Amino acid sequence: MDAFFWRWNVKNYWKIPVLISLILVFSVGITSIIIFFSFNDLVKDNTKKIAELSTTNIFSDINFELTKPIYVSKTMASDSFIKEWLANESPANHSQIIEYLMGIQQEYGYLSTFLISTESLHYYHYTGLHKTITPDDAHDVWYYDFVASGLDYEADVDIDEASGMLTLFINARMEDASDNLIAVVGVGVEMGYIQDFLSRFEVFYELEAFLINAEGLVQSHSNTNQILSRNIFNEVPYGFYESLILTNRTGVQVIEDHQSTDQYIITRYVPVLNWFIVVRKQINAFENFFEDYFWISLVNLFVMVGVVSMSVIGLIQSHQRTMIELALTDSLTGLYNRRGFNHASSRLLRDKSKEFHAIIFDIDAFKEINDVYGHNFGDQILVMVAKHLKQRKNASFLVCRYGGDEFAGLFQGTKDDLRGIIESIRSDIRNETFTEGRAISMSVGVASMQGITDSLEAMLKRADVSMYKSKLQGGDFVFEE
Repeated sequence: MDAFFWRWNVKNYWKIPVLISLILVFSVGITSIIIFFSFNDLVKDNTKKIAELSTTNIFSDINFELTKPIYVSKTMASDSFIKEWLANESPANHSQIIEYLMGIQQEYGYLSTFLISTESLHYYHYTGLHKTITPDDAHDVWYYDFVASGLDYEADVDIDEASGMLTLFINARMEDASDNLIAVVGVGVEMGYIQDFLSRFEVFYELEAFLINAEGLVQSHSNTNQILSRNIFNEVPYGFYESLILTNRTGVQVIEDHQSTDQYIITRYVPVLNWFIVVRKQINAFENFFEDYFWISLVNLFVMVGVVSMSVIGLIQSHQRTMIELALTDSLTGLYNRRGFNHASSRLLRDKSKEFHAIIFDIDAFKEINDVYGHNFGDQILVMVAKHLKQRKNASFLVCRYGGDEFAGLFQGTKDDLRGIIESIRSDIRNETFTEGRAISMSVGVASMQGITDSLEAMLKRADVSMYKSKLQGGDFVFEE
């Protein structure tokens, strides 16, 4: 009997470690599969959120950056001075309109400011009379297309003949009192700034982002060679989704594409341009997870599962923190950006029984400061102004960097208290000393809430108008509506 059991044990002892090994391998394998698919779904969801957020940020930046040139072009189209000048257009007064265009160009720093007279077909540029347009000139086709469209304004990407640079033109229609077309006016913005922020999003979020028109032709891309030469609807997979892209004009649209590779295609319509934002991001899955995983020891395997788990969770948390910070804070000044300001203001404005005032602060001659002393000095000025705004910031006074050299605020309290705060800020800024010897001042516009239906956006628009009226007073002035 003993011999029998001895022979059985010798023959079968290996089954115990094998069985344990199989149980461990099976358990770890099942756990690994569960973890893999769980992480895969988590990474896919994170990838989707990153693409959606980047699309929303691009949409917000485009709306912000193009609001002013569109506003300037439409303002030019209703300017009574231009209309009076067109009624008496002659070689003798060409200098007047050229001086007007030069004034707009110097005020805003646009690449181009122009006017085309419907009667004479003269193309006036801020540098002088550029040419007389004709339907036979390929460079002038845009004019006749725009006139025929009947649109009040349009965005058009083209080469600026005067500078030879790729330019985003905002063309606006000017009509007389009888609604007859008398001119096309507008401004041209260098495409580089749009390409720059598209490039920043691409690098940071590891994706491709560009803008197309309704025909699928690329209007802006970080790669200049693709602009006006690439039609995405002639490509796989975009051709499959042409109808989906063009018909969705409300909010962000997410397309999970499996035509060529696993990826998300995110689109959003931009009404101010009649263009579409397209963002493409590949889905990052752990493709070689199992191959590497099962070649290590069981102990190391368990350790690696824990490390990967913590790493992915940490990565997601880091991305979430970064996205929240990017979404709400201006990186240079540390103030709220417009998005963060709107979010904080919505909480402050819940009590409609209080007295509220919106404020726009604009640094006087900031473009000249940048041009003369350089952008590093310009950044120092922005940080300095932000410092003094932060010193007054509290639960009743919110401030943000509104964009460029403009700052915005929302104050809860009396107008007299607000005046004191504004004057103390302006005084502190004037007393700042710089080695460059440059005195700094600000133009300020204030708008007060007009009833419980008044919105923050409406108040800021009126405050912006008040700020421009301060500019008209020569700057270093506070204008209250």
